[in-house]
Amino acid sequence: MSGRPAGRPFWVLVVWYDNLVKHFLVFLAVLGTVFYALSPLAAESAPSPLAAESAPSPLAAEPVPSPLAAEYAVSPAAAEYAPSPLAAKTAPSPLAAEYAASPAAAEPAPSPLAAGGQKTVFWRYTLNRHGNAVLTDPLEVPEGEDPFAFLASQRGFDKWLLSRGKKAFILSEKAVSGEVPVLCFHKIGRQERFALTPERFRRLLRYLKKDGWYMVSDYQYLQGDFSRVPTGLKPIVMGADDGGHNNIEYQVYGDSLTGRIRPFAEGPRMERNCMAYILEKLAPREEGRINFTFYVSFDAIPFRQLGGQRNPGFPYRGISVVEQKIRYLDENFILGIHSLSHEYVYSMGIDAFAEDILRAWEILDDYAGGRAETVRALAFPYGVGEVTADVYRKLSALSRNGRFLAGAFDLDGGCARPPGNLGNRFDVSRINVDNEHWNYAMAMLENADAVKARRDFIWESSSKRLPPSPYRLGAAPSDQVWVLVRPGGG
Repeated sequence: MSGRPAGRPFWVLVVWYDNLVKHFLVFLAVLGTVFYALSPLAAESAPSPLAAESAPSPLAAEPVPSPLAAEYAVSPAAAEYAPSPLAAKTAPSPLAAEYAASPAAAEPAPSPLAAGGQKTVFWRYTLNRHGNAVLTDPLEVPEGEDPFAFLASQRGFDKWLLSRGKKAFILSEKAVSGEVPVLCFHKIGRQERFALTPERFRRLLRYLKKDGWYMVSDYQYLQGDFSRVPTGLKPIVMGADDGGHNNIEYQVYGDSLTGRIRPFAEGPRMERNCMAYILEKLAPREEGRINFTFYVSFDAIPFRQLGGQRNPGFPYRGISVVEQKIRYLDENFILGIHSLSHEYVYSMGIDAFAEDILRAWEILDDYAGGRAETVRALAFPYGVGEVTADVYRKLSALSRNGRFLAGAFDLDGGCARPPGNLGNRFDVSRINVDNEHWNYAMAMLENADAVKARRDFIWESSSKRLPPSPYRLGAAPSDQVWVLVRPGGG
């Protein structure tokens, strides 16, 4: 018979004894605490200064003075040091007092280049590496020298033109080397000679944009004014002779020549494949107009539409639809003269030809309401060959409404000379562009030693400061902008 309770396993008994020991130890701890609280030691320790609040130590209240400290306090060196000017306030040096009274100390003298001073200085506008606008690389203009001529020489412009933009001057180069293509069209069509398909005309305009060409007017070229051409682009002149079919064609009822114009709320609508419509869609505008010249002759109905009106016969005055077209072209494109009777200059004779040109100019003015604003040049019918001194003298003397002809265009198949080395301005080369000569014309463009425009924008100010943004000045990203600082500028 075992000595442990019956039916209980051994490990249960071990746990029971373990709990009994723990309870006994807790009882002893409680008993010890009660005994200590009632003992004299616990009563005596209750008011301990450490338990309530530490009493101030004599050492904490007032330190005993050290003999060394006392000796130092009465030391002559210490007495002399205490009121030292260096300890309170440094006495001013004679040199410092002299500098304080100096005008140089009051305000540093500005550099003439830094502040503009009395010097005339060009500052180059650029962006630093953080993309912030800064003015750098000053160019001081020698006293007495024209600043624009000075800048042109610094920029390597042998010949140049100064024009006034909306917010800045534009200094543009008149190139003395290179070529300027002048393209001549006649009509849109599928014939081989003197016609170009609408598909090829659209393709050409897209090519010009992609290849970096910029359309300038005939007058801009003759004047050498490439101030509207962004730096790096290639100027090109374009126009159409005759005022023929499909130069500008309105939608009509029935036959294109005699049919009545279809009425629309916004006015006549152009046929989608006429030259003016394609140009409206693909050619850029410059100050509201497209730089493309329609050289009109009056040997046939201009633009070959009567709009339902009776044919008045040569020289075709008083046709309402022709008046609409002439005014539209004068407002949105460029007009030019192609003669009245479309005769070769040397077949007519010089005097008769000059009179023929004047009569054509008069009719254009009448159709435009008294004055065709854009007429400034002539395109010779059938070209001209050599322009003699007599032809030059006669044509350069022609004028209407206070204006003279600026020049005239041949049809000899070559590129024109650069505007800074123009030669005879009444004998400018042109390239005929039609279906028969399409490949030749495109090869001429691709292989031309083309002039590339260069221009600078100059913003004038009386002090060195940043100009409006180049975009607001009218500059392209490729153009250089300068700030001209000079007394009384801005």
